[in-house]
Amino acid sequence: MSMLERKIIKVLFFSICFLLVINPAFSQQKEEEDKGSIDINLSVVSNYVWRGHDFYRNYALQKQKSYGPHTGTWAFEPTITWHTPADGFYVSLFSSIALKGRNDVDIDKRLQKEPGGNFIQGRTSLLDPNFNFINDLKAEFASLGNDVSNYQQAPNFYKESVGLKRNDELDITIGYEKETKNVGVIGFGIYHYAYANTVARGTPYGTEVYITYAPPFLTSLKLGIYEDLEIHTTYYQLSYGGEYELTKGLKSSYTISAGYYVMDKVQGASDVTLNYTVSKSITDKSSIYIGLNAAYCPDLKIQEYYWGSGDAITKEVYKTHLPIDLNGKSTIYDGKVADPSKTIGPVNEYINAQISDLITNQTGIPYTYTPRQSLPKYLWWLSFGYQTTIE
Repeated sequence: MSMLERKIIKVLFFSICFLLVINPAFSQQKEEEDKGSIDINLSVVSNYVWRGHDFYRNYALQKQKSYGPHTGTWAFEPTITWHTPADGFYVSLFSSIALKGRNDVDIDKRLQKEPGGNFIQGRTSLLDPNFNFINDLKAEFASLGNDVSNYQQAPNFYKESVGLKRNDELDITIGYEKETKNVGVIGFGIYHYAYANTVARGTPYGTEVYITYAPPFLTSLKLGIYEDLEIHTTYYQLSYGGEYELTKGLKSSYTISAGYYVMDKVQGASDVTLNYTVSKSITDKSSIYIGLNAAYCPDLKIQEYYWGSGDAITKEVYKTHLPIDLNGKSTIYDGKVADPSKTIGPVNEYINAQISDLITNQTGIPYTYTPRQSLPKYLWWLSFGYQTTIE
């Protein structure tokens, strides 16, 4: 963590202390709230979508299917929030654990030296007419020589790193939110996002500081600004929500939000997300619920940027992956990525290699043909859960 980031965290920490201890408008507590409370939310969702981004997109790779509006799988997402005796100050833990498609899979069926590597001896796939299993292996081992270090990854059919257990997550939030009569609802704090599984532990994820505000005349309308300290992106969010009693013990609630991202090299509208929930009270402090959720992605270049693979970062890389390249122009940030249903597996790789060779021979320019698809504009998922409060 850089010196600037440490200073930001220190300023945030001392600001919270100042508001809690010195300013009576924020530090005044009611006697019955001295012990604080704990909220527990145990949720199961049919996909993990965050700010319009599908975190379980690798499930489509495992199944060799195109990315769609519901390409993910089920996940268990518990949340525990401690509302401390200091009025408005809270600590929250959130986790997301994939329930299906957790393990890595050999999706390309290549004889290679490492997961995701090229086929040995320059072959295009198992269907390459020049492929000879025994001879190619002999040639590969002969090329390694006598250096033992060269044998750390011998030719094999390796599993690619597409298991959803790599997305297991454990986040912590330290925040403060207080409603005042004249100022409105003010909140701020810090999020730390971390991977929970050992296969991804140590991989940097993210740390955000944030501030939120809702005016006193309309506390259901909230503006939030979230600054990532790791990759220096800013996310602006405007949200509005409400709750209504349908019958005794049965309530419905909704939240609609719109987000805008400012990133390195790209910015745009990230998502418009709608969450609708119906809950049934079990006791005064607990209930069960079912939710229908949907996200609309207005500017697909934001999701393309998040997609990984590095394709969206450099124009030079991207130009070699276009089906057609007209007049040297690139379609970087066009909202398209490689289509798993047409690029993964021996058959697809062989067909694409033949098309690549045909274009290369006709134009005299090295070219790689990669069928691509548009990212889904809409995503949806279901949620089921139980929530309770312990005082």
